Amino acid sequence: MRLAIEPEAPASEEQIAAVETELGVRLPVPYRNWLKQTNGCLVGEYTRVPGVGEGTFSEIDAVEALPSINRSSLNDLIPDDFLQLTISFGGSLAIKINGDDQGSVWWASSWKAEVDGILDEPSREIMFRLADDWDAFLALDFPEPKVMS
Repeated sequence: MRLAIEPEAPASEEQIAAVETELGVRLPVPYRNWLKQTNGCLVGEYTRVPGVGEGTFSEIDAVEALPSINRSSLNDLIPDDFLQLTISFGGSLAIKINGDDQGSVWWASSWKAEVDGILDEPSREIMFRLADDWDAFLALDFPEPKVMS
């Protein structure tokens, strides 16, 4: 199933640049371009993360939310070469912003962190690679949404 996107109003270059300055990073080009088209979106309640086995998300946050998202407690467990993009149930989407594989999209599993007792320092053990870049992530085959009662 393709990711069902309900876009927000597009982000401006100025909005993106201001957040990049605040965070001290340059966002990968495919993700920047997507923000200029959608600036975040709703994706349907309880959208499951493909290939991970646990974790759901219902939105991809707007660029303005990135600074506060990256001050969350889960961000303390995500390695410094990643930028957290969401706060979701069971983890967070993240994008690699430095080093090899820059621009790749990952799932940071808060469940794995809890089960493995990884509670106070960044760990690659909680990171699960989803796609080579933002465009490839959007093109993934997403599992049917979970029905929650």
